[in-house]
Amino acid sequence: RGGKLAASNFKTAAAAPREHSLDELAAMMAARLKAKGIKAVITDYDGTLMDKTPDDKAVVASDELVGLLRRLRELGVNVVICTNHFFTGDHNGMTNLLGDRLDAKTRAGMMFAVQSGARVYEYGADGATPAEPAWKEVGFDDAERAKITPVFEAAAAKVGLKPGDYKIFYEDSRTLIELTNHHELDSALYAALAEANVANGFGYLVQLKPMPTMRHVPYVQYFKAHKGTGARKAMEMLKAKGLIDDESQVAVFGDDFKPEGNDLYMAQAMPGALAVSVGKTFDASQPNVLQAQERGSATIRALIGRLNDMLTAREKEKK
Repeated sequence: RGGKLAASNFKTAAAAPREHSLDELAAMMAARLKAKGIKAVITDYDGTLMDKTPDDKAVVASDELVGLLRRLRELGVNVVICTNHFFTGDHNGMTNLLGDRLDAKTRAGMMFAVQSGARVYEYGADGATPAEPAWKEVGFDDAERAKITPVFEAAAAKVGLKPGDYKIFYEDSRTLIELTNHHELDSALYAALAEANVANGFGYLVQLKPMPTMRHVPYVQYFKAHKGTGARKAMEMLKAKGLIDDESQVAVFGDDFKPEGNDLYMAQAMPGALAVSVGKTFDASQPNVLQAQERGSATIRALIGRLNDMLTAREKEKK
């Protein structure tokens, strides 16, 4: 997860948040709820809502998670899933992992920012599964791919890779090169492609995904959006609908808040949001990130349960 990422447009500020217990996190969430209200949860999936298997495979949503999200939606909180997965597809598609496991009322209006933030899908008011994204980043066209291909080939040769040692893949939202052999050269290939990105004036985001990966090989990719892009766009869509006032009413959950981590870009894209990390490490310079003492998805599910309890209590007080 995460990996090395070049050319971020976001800056971090100096701060050093310490690790917090579940009770402390819940107390800070209660304070934010009282001061601003929490009207949206934007969350990663793998390692945040559900832990992966030991061999790095995604896990379908549990009955516990489905129940927590159902109650969160009943209480009026908007939910956005922000992930590297595709929206549909095989086992790893988000419709299979989560969307199809939610009832129509729960998923109505839910958003999924997928493909590392390059697409935002929104379920219909009746819970219908969308066929097309509500928003998407401009993808790579044939002219761009024609320029990128020789750059990838030259970078591979520069670090000692032969044509049989790598494969180049073209997707709408990214172009990537897999190391089918010589995995130990992944960092060298990343450095060569990051340098070439600058030398050619491309201006793309450049990322190394070291092992383990869902592709089962390390790879380096050029792309135009990251999870911060998709999370920010989803937040703006909610704001345009009048469902939230601003990012201070957003809670962000993830497990990859280390420097240049995928989830860190969500916190940086929405610096006014309250972000909670349950990963092994985190970027202590990002002031809106709170690091949980207990790592793993169980902490986030427990925190969502606490939030549900707070919102339920508030509803009873109003009656």
